[in-house]
Amino acid sequence: MKNFFQSVFLVLLPFFLITISISAAETPKDEFKEKVMSFSKAQAVAISEIRSRNRLDLVKELPAIFQNESVEERTQIAVLKLFSELDELDSLAPNWTNALDSVFQKTTNVTLKKEILLLAEKKKEKRLIYSVISAFSDPETPVRTLSYRLMHLLKDDRALPILLDMSLSKDPVQRMYFLESSLIIKDERIQNQIHKLANDESSGVRKKYLIAINRLGMTEKFSQFQKSATSDPDDDVKMVALEILKNKKNRQYISLFYKGLTDSNPDLRRISLEALLIFQDKQGAKAISDQLTKEDTLFLKARMIDLLLDLGNNGGGQGILAVLTNGEEPELRTKAAYAVGKLGANTSAVELTKILSEEKENMVKWQLIHSLGELKEKNAVPALLVLARNSREKLNLRIEAVATIRAINDPDSLPSIFEAYVSENEKTLRAELENTMREILSLKFPPKAP
Repeated sequence: MKNFFQSVFLVLLPFFLITISISAAETPKDEFKEKVMSFSKAQAVAISEIRSRNRLDLVKELPAIFQNESVEERTQIAVLKLFSELDELDSLAPNWTNALDSVFQKTTNVTLKKEILLLAEKKKEKRLIYSVISAFSDPETPVRTLSYRLMHLLKDDRALPILLDMSLSKDPVQRMYFLESSLIIKDERIQNQIHKLANDESSGVRKKYLIAINRLGMTEKFSQFQKSATSDPDDDVKMVALEILKNKKNRQYISLFYKGLTDSNPDLRRISLEALLIFQDKQGAKAISDQLTKEDTLFLKARMIDLLLDLGNNGGGQGILAVLTNGEEPELRTKAAYAVGKLGANTSAVELTKILSEEKENMVKWQLIHSLGELKEKNAVPALLVLARNSREKLNLRIEAVATIRAINDPDSLPSIFEAYVSENEKTLRAELENTMREILSLKFPPKAP
């Protein structure tokens, strides 16, 4: 019997093999589908080609691929891009929103979250509202911003209670996110809640509150800026308030900036000074000069001198003089020396020439010499001649000293200039002294008209 079955099997075997071969030939291998389904480097490219290859039958496979733990980010991005191009997506993959929502709730990938929200925005997809809600508290600003935009677009009241609850949260970060959302989501219920955070215990929340009411243009609350600038216990909040008031360029707040100019915090002094540079208040020159005598921040000293120059007023001159004599950086002393020539320093020529004689930096010396010429300080001529005749000084300084004497144009100095001319051996300097004498003489004794 056994031999009988073996004989039958051997007879029928060729027929079975032929049948299998024919069947395989009739159902060819779907290589493209394999690329779409396989988690390989080619998967993202294959998915991006589904539409052009007219293989929309494969779209139903994509939600499962999108959620798979082995899927690469570029493949997920390719799926989202394809989904965004398909108007008939609901019929091709009815569960696509569930897949996206599931991934959104689990992933920490910022790019992926943004792309999901952008797709929801494009399709105005309310079924993704829970992804939107979870993004309200996302640590990444771009993700939160997109969620606020979507909330504003979708106007779905399922999300509003969540936002309002954030404003009451014990976590100050949540309260700040609520204020952040108010800049994008235009809803009266949100804006009514904003003002409850004006005196929040968190300085970060108070800062966000000021920024929010400023950007929203809530003019009825503008007095809060002045209040915060003067009485908030936190310097960072004061800075935000002062910065906002500065940018409003309203002179009614000018007293705040003069007060801020003397604050112990250099950042508050900086903002106040920037505001005063905008207002160009000539009556404030003395306050600027007084602060300049006490200021210890080099940048602010330089800007205060700039402001005095803009005002065309030395404010009493003590501030500029203090910078010139207190061993500041050479660049700053040079600026102060320049200001002396433009504004004066309310001090004697003797004092200025004493400063000149003690100065070590050539750039400061040159500027101070030049400024003495602008001031036409006749009493400075003797000291300038001493410098001009000093062979240890740089030649350019000696020449500038002679040029300054010429600019001062004091005929009484001619004998001293002639004495220097006679004893000078340096050719360039000797020529400068000769030209100076000729110019002073021609001005004192102009040629008679024929």
